[in-house]
Amino acid sequence: MARKRFLTLREVLDELDIGRSTFNRWMQLGEAPKHVRLPGGQLRFPREDFDRWIAEHTQGTEAA
Repeated sequence: MARKRFLTLREVLDELDIGRSTFNRWMQLGEAPKHVRLPGGQLRFPREDFDRWIAEHTQGTEAA
């Protein structure tokens, strides 16, 4: 079984080219990508779920 790859919050912010305040707003609205909160409070984003979220939020495509 392949090990699942997780992105850090910094990697997500960099890939989306957004600031932390935008991401925080998305979190409040329930619009942020699926994530895991570690015991220390840090966030991790499963790569597969993040890629799916990108596809679902790309204009001109239909969500599955």
